[in-house]
Amino acid sequence: MPNSLPLLDLPVPCVQAPQHWLRIDFISDLHLDANEPATFEAWAQHMAHTPADALFILGDLFEVWIGDDNQDPFALQCMDVLKRALERLEAENDRPVTLLVGGGVTANRHLRAELTKFGTTHGIDVRLPAQKYCVDNAAMIAALAHWRYAAREHDNLRLAPRSHSLLGRC
Repeated sequence: MPNSLPLLDLPVPCVQAPQHWLRIDFISDLHLDANEPATFEAWAQHMAHTPADALFILGDLFEVWIGDDNQDPFALQCMDVLKRALERLEAENDRPVTLLVGGGVTANRHLRAELTKFGTTHGIDVRLPAQKYCVDNAAMIAALAHWRYAAREHDNLRLAPRSHSLLGRC
């Protein structure tokens, strides 16, 4: 198998985890919403106590699109929770801490700038995709449909839903 997958004619490299990543938190599709305080509080408590060396925040972090430049007070409150967790992890660990954020939330220029500045100031390895790759689930589903169609993989209308689809291996 190749070391990359074709993504609309762009290579997507396979990445190996550094040896210092002993504990990784994968957080995806939380759909945080100011009107759902129990979900926010559960996430905030998890962030306050996670022992992770790397935090991967993927998918829909917020319930609604917060816009490219919106500085929504709730999003800023969530950013403060994340910053406190990263500060604690950096202070407690003798290894570098990594934060990887992906999905549509990373299109917000204010949040990108805040995370980048915070990482630089605190020695945290912040990994963000290039702005042009900050897409929502709809774009990911459309890309999968494109690849399946190009491979002449078709389903009839009785297709059962699947939570994942194997596109290739690194």
